[in-house]
Amino acid sequence: MKIYIVTGETSGDKHASNVVRELNKISKNQFRAWGGKNLESQNVVIDTNIKQKNYMGFWEVFKNGYQVLKDLERCKKNISDFTPDLVLLVDYPGFNLEIAKYTKENNIKHFIIYLQRFGLGSQTELRKLKNILMKCLLFFLLSRNTIKKEMLLLNILATPYLKI
Repeated sequence: MKIYIVTGETSGDKHASNVVRELNKISKNQFRAWGGKNLESQNVVIDTNIKQKNYMGFWEVFKNGYQVLKDLERCKKNISDFTPDLVLLVDYPGFNLEIAKYTKENNIKHFIIYLQRFGLGSQTELRKLKNILMKCLLFFLLSRNTIKKEMLLLNILATPYLKI
């Protein structure tokens, strides 16, 4: 299976590398990503290193707005060039919601993994998420044997109160 991963933060990179490690134990997969050193350590081909792409806070995003738009277009191109069977979007909600919209419009399966709380306080954000989600994949802290036997795919809407 060809899987493209998009992370934007070190924590997402770490969680995604754990997913890659477990998926490779189950079957042979081909991975490419926007990620960092953790994914690289799992032999994932890195299209863009997230070290230079992490913008925190309103001012940082505003100041780098043009670059963020260019990054979105480059990420979409990387995905279309790779022609994945699945796109795995880990954390990085603002950016990944746009990528999820793109994958849905182009009939590419995607899963969104949010392992932390994020701002779903506004009804607008909740509607956005509801409209573009195909499925949300949650990884619970399970034993390796359980993960090997079956992956937990849940049709859910994330809630800001959910803690994993």
